[in-house]
Amino acid sequence: MATLEHVELDTLQLGMPVLLGGREIGRLEDIIPQPDRRHALRLITRLPDNRLVAIPIDWVRDIRDGRIELSVTSAEMDQLPDYVPIIRAARDRMPAPTANGRTTTATGYGYPWLHTLLERTSGLDFDEAQLGRIEDIAERKLVDLFDVAEEAAVANGRARVLRHDLPLTKGLQIVLLEVEDIAREFQLQPLLVFLADAGIRTPFDNDVRPEIPRLMAGLLILTARVVALLESEDGRVSPKRPSRRAVDRAEALLDLTL
Repeated sequence: MATLEHVELDTLQLGMPVLLGGREIGRLEDIIPQPDRRHALRLITRLPDNRLVAIPIDWVRDIRDGRIELSVTSAEMDQLPDYVPIIRAARDRMPAPTANGRTTTATGYGYPWLHTLLERTSGLDFDEAQLGRIEDIAERKLVDLFDVAEEAAVANGRARVLRHDLPLTKGLQIVLLEVEDIAREFQLQPLLVFLADAGIRTPFDNDVRPEIPRLMAGLLILTARVVALLESEDGRVSPKRPSRRAVDRAEALLDLTL
């Protein structure tokens, strides 16, 4: 059955009925946009059992008469996981065991928080294991940035890293500009919690510390977008679960370039 793959945001209104088999199953409560901010990626809907779910846009058969008609079955709807709105990170830090058996906070973003951030900025639906990989890659790249920055600081006769010592590529600088807009929606300050565990040993100036959340968010988004490019066809990315091979290749590519 034909479905809609591209639905512009201005064709949707909060409160629209969502129909399955001609029967209303909920109302549109929110919209997750695609990275272009013009098209819908997922439709946040509250079901009769009060669950919130994120319906992929390619499950939509038609939008007419102010109603959203789905093309899937009830069984497929039942398999959708609960959608959790952006989590206030202070209460959702996930402890992780370290090699010596102690419990630390590896990143502490929480699966729903990070899932929503990366889906909105890359268009991909990462599972929890893949999000862990993305976190690891981004943290290693952050450590690498500070390692190179330390060399620049020492070469200039300083013991502490200043912001301009960080080797920020043009592409990363562009992503960091986007992060300024994203920060209005996502709380980035909790990303500071990773500092104790990320392996950064480089002394840095106090003025650098407030930049850490933005840098980490930028590296998370950049990593996810590299995965998306490796998964894309003809430059277009559809909402889907990326392959392990794409994540592996993205990691190798970033190791070569950052």
